[in-house]
Amino acid sequence: MNIAVAMAVAGHEKYFYFASKSIPTFLHNCPGTELLVFTDRTARIKDMAPWATRLHAIEYETYFRATPMGRIKELSTFNQKCPGYFDASYNHNHVIVAALLPMAQAWAARHLPWATHLIKIDCDAFFAGGNLMARVAEDVQADPDYDLWLVERTHPLMGRDGMGRPGVGFTMWTAGGPFIPTYIERFNGNEQSTILKLRSRVRTKLLTHPGYHFVFPFHAGQAKIAYTKEQLATVLPAYFHVHLESEFDQLESWFGGVK
Repeated sequence: MNIAVAMAVAGHEKYFYFASKSIPTFLHNCPGTELLVFTDRTARIKDMAPWATRLHAIEYETYFRATPMGRIKELSTFNQKCPGYFDASYNHNHVIVAALLPMAQAWAARHLPWATHLIKIDCDAFFAGGNLMARVAEDVQADPDYDLWLVERTHPLMGRDGMGRPGVGFTMWTAGGPFIPTYIERFNGNEQSTILKLRSRVRTKLLTHPGYHFVFPFHAGQAKIAYTKEQLATVLPAYFHVHLESEFDQLESWFGGVK
């Protein structure tokens, strides 16, 4: 089993701040895994980890134009205000992430043909506690007969959407399997709702380790939780989905960043 991981970093400066934390911590904690970053500023991304041969800074617009993706380009919501997020001062172009999945598969098929599985992650992330991708591989190899994997969000300290649904900040699929064609065919204008609806159409497994995608609460109406290092240490290794600079700083002081 060979995993490649993809993220999009484009648009607002805030995403590049997030990436400056996520990219070095991912590469440090997950040795051996290739990271595909689709971006509108390739030099900026390369500068975040100039030592890393596993970091691929890919020109977003080039692959966006070249990748067949059905109605995704026309149906995706562009420039949508997201007032529920931690920072409503800028808009979020949903198409940037919606198109990422078929783009990642197309790029990997051409440049990493040995990749058997692809994972889409979000750029507002902090990785800690060791090789998360090795643990993912162990889980999948023990129970391999699926086409789509998402992460359960039932941990009491984790942000949830009120309906008990998994998120899509960690979306893994079999490269060349039925997920991407079905995603393109069934795309409804929003990547999250499309992926969640596909659970009944492609064989889907919910991974139970909360560290695979530990979502800090940030939606309106969710109480701010004062975490302790000891509480978060129980979910390591982890991909923490973070939204506040103070939380990045806290995680870095507890679990170590990459300078």
